[in-house]
Amino acid sequence: MSLDEFEKIIKRKTNSDKGFNYLVCFSFIAFSLYMIVEGVKDSRNTTRALCFILVSLFPLLLSGYGIWILKNKHKVQTWNNNLTKEQNIELLNWLLSEFKKKNLISMSVKDHTKFFYKKRWWGLSYSIDLFADKNLIALHIDSTSNSSRGMVDFGASRRLQNKVLVMLKKQSVIYSA
Repeated sequence: MSLDEFEKIIKRKTNSDKGFNYLVCFSFIAFSLYMIVEGVKDSRNTTRALCFILVSLFPLLLSGYGIWILKNKHKVQTWNNNLTKEQNIELLNWLLSEFKKKNLISMSVKDHTKFFYKKRWWGLSYSIDLFADKNLIALHIDSTSNSSRGMVDFGASRRLQNKVLVMLKKQSVIYSA
C-alpha cells in the first residue's frame, strides 16, 4: 500500500455526509446574517438591535468553524523520518501497546493499522488510522459518534493527532540510535 492509497481510503471514509454538513453550515450562516440585518433594521431600539447582533454572531462563528473543519476533515498528517519501514512498524507497534495500557476499544490490521480509542468512558471515541512506510508515518484521527451524521469535536481530534505525533517523535529517538 502506498501513501496515495491510504489517503484515498481516508477520503472515502470521511466524505460520506459532507454535502449535508455543508448545507447545515450555510443554512446557519444565512440565518445569522438575516438576524444581523433584522437587528440593524431595528435601530429604534438599540438594546434590542445589539442583542440580535450579538446572539447572531455565535451561530455565524460556529458555522464558519464548521466549514473550516469540513475542509480539513480528511487531511492525512504525515511525518517524514529517517527510519526504515521495519523501524516505523515497530514504532507503530509501540504506540499500540501504549494505547492498550489505556482504553483501546478494538483494532484491525489489514493494509494499514486502524483502532478505536476512548480516553474516558464519558468522552468521545476516536478512530485512529496509521500507515508506515520507509522514511514515513502517516496518520489520521477522527472523532466518532453513535449518530450517522458525525459530530463537531472542537479540535479534539487534531489535538490527539498532534499528541500522537509527539509521542512517536520522542520514541523514535530510541529506534534511530
